[in-house]
Amino acid sequence: MKKENSDKAQSGIKSKKALEAALEYLKSVNLVVEYYPKKFGYAQKRKDQFNCDFVVKLSNNERGILFSPNSFSTDRLKTKQWDAEHIKIIDPTIKWAYIVFPDTTANKKSIVRYKEFILSGIDVSAIDNIFLQSEFISHIENTLLGNKLAGRKAAKAGNDFETLFARIMDNKYNLERWKGDKTSSGIHYPLFEKVVNFLSLYPKEVVSISADDNIPDLPTYVYKDGTTKPGGHPKTDVCLTVKFKKNRIEEYRFSCKNPSKNLVTVFQFPPKYCAEIMGITDMRFEQLLNEYVSSGGPTKFPEQKAKLLTSILKPYLDEFNLWCLHGSSKDKSTERQRADYILVRKNTKNGPEIYLRSVENCIKEQNSIGKGHFGTAFSWSVTSSKEKKDGTKTIYPAMRIYVK
Repeated sequence: MKKENSDKAQSGIKSKKALEAALEYLKSVNLVVEYYPKKFGYAQKRKDQFNCDFVVKLSNNERGILFSPNSFSTDRLKTKQWDAEHIKIIDPTIKWAYIVFPDTTANKKSIVRYKEFILSGIDVSAIDNIFLQSEFISHIENTLLGNKLAGRKAAKAGNDFETLFARIMDNKYNLERWKGDKTSSGIHYPLFEKVVNFLSLYPKEVVSISADDNIPDLPTYVYKDGTTKPGGHPKTDVCLTVKFKKNRIEEYRFSCKNPSKNLVTVFQFPPKYCAEIMGITDMRFEQLLNEYVSSGGPTKFPEQKAKLLTSILKPYLDEFNLWCLHGSSKDKSTERQRADYILVRKNTKNGPEIYLRSVENCIKEQNSIGKGHFGTAFSWSVTSSKEKKDGTKTIYPAMRIYVK
């Protein structure tokens, strides 16, 4: 009995720490301004009668409260309802109250049913919504960034996911739970478990896992004519370093995407750069790419020119497909800067959906789907670079993969 009570206490403490880790991530990407625990009370009454785990202020200045139970219990939820009702009365600036369960919580069906009672209005409720932790993170991102991402918001969402993925894989409570400690909740544990299983890692063999999302940009590329191109971002967004027993160390390099649509842009390039990296000396190739960009996309590109571009690319398809996802030593990247895995987290109204493939299997899958253009594995589009000082933008070919 003592051990059972001790485990419950530890589980409660770690559940709160898991939510705190999620909030710290949201703060690090400027979606949360501040968060702190607080107790409330009425004037001339006890000042700590009502309690929440965290008061949260979002970047839009909206304020709310969070509760973090480690398991589902109707009696416990009634207590949260009581606290939420009175906290909202005491502090009218509190606009919402959420319950956030760890992703590892049992009785998910009961949680979903209770959530439906609240959202449908069947129950009288001071609690406005119930989330699993991963759903809560997505909800805040969607609230502040929108679930239809484009331009700067899309870029921010992508960068934020790189940070989140690194935090997930770095989290010591995720590692503890994977190794058998069921009192640990971790942050976004299902994704952690999905990744380690995908990599065929075994708990008894792994000593530690660390993650680095500060991968340096590629060096400046010098063209054969002496002109230059800024290095740009490497294919690797997050590098995992896994230490095994007997001091064996392995690195696993991930390209991370966080789209809101099924077609996900994975690469864009200047035509001249592509021609040099691929070693294509046919002068028509670069010209065709420029004409493709000017046309506005594959459906507007003349059929005869499309056939010619397909013909010129054909001998280089394997190298081209690999370069677009993995990178190439020809672009002066290091091994650490070249990705071996593609990780896509697509935000939906029902929470995040995960797509995880090796680069090789991603290429095979894209070829089998058959949405590629010009013989490649990719659906082609066009995209613009960052705005220059003179206000103009450069348009590039953009490569996209289809994620179901």
